[in-house]
Amino acid sequence: MSNTAIKVIVSAIKEVAPTIREFTLTPANGAFFPFSPGSNVVVEMSDGEKKIRNAYSLLSDPRDSSEYRIAVRLQPNSRGGSIFMHKNVHEGSELIITPPSNLFLPDWRAKKHIFLAGGVGITPFMSYIHEMLRQDADFELHYMYR
Repeated sequence: MSNTAIKVIVSAIKEVAPTIREFTLTPANGAFFPFSPGSNVVVEMSDGEKKIRNAYSLLSDPRDSSEYRIAVRLQPNSRGGSIFMHKNVHEGSELIITPPSNLFLPDWRAKKHIFLAGGVGITPFMSYIHEMLRQDADFELHYMYR
């Protein structure tokens, strides 16, 4: 665990769809920092001697530092992260995450934002909605799925 790692507790798990679970993470100590819309965290999982690190987009309101929410789609042919999250993580479980990072910032100077999302790719846009509404920004979200 690095000195920037954050210990979290899984405070709630909600089944959003048969293969998708939403995990609510609360800080084990103190409070989280606000994050920018589109940010993600890397969750570190220990499956025996195997370390798994997966990035997940933050769904929650960027200004709410009481919790972070992520969604994980169960991928049967995964490298192990989604299976670990679905099978081994329960309410009360402790996990390690990185601080939020963002490579997906909008250009706030735009007059209108058009978001295109597909499948589980909707997750980074969930945090955008909070900020777009707060700023009374003109935006459209188009969601495609099978």
